[in-house]
Amino acid sequence: MIKTLSLLFCLTLITSCGGNHKEFTESVRQNFLIDCQQGGLTLDSCQKTLACIEKRMTEDNFVVEYNLYQLEGKMPFNLSFAVSNCL
Repeated sequence: MIKTLSLLFCLTLITSCGGNHKEFTESVRQNFLIDCQQGGLTLDSCQKTLACIEKRMTEDNFVVEYNLYQLEGKMPFNLSFAVSNCL
């Protein structure tokens, strides 16, 4: 169930967002990339997704929202809003 939700979440996020942004810490980046790839996506797709999220959310907000997503299985509002702006 979690893998399916992770896959759907990652597929929803895939986009080629560009521009300048502040990258999250290495541990946050690595955890997301591992989860994303375990959901069935390529490293390149996961990196593009993460770059888009980094452009739209602070690291602190992302960590809280992503943890809620993993616990509840549905995307919290702020994360949904960030994603919708990427698409």
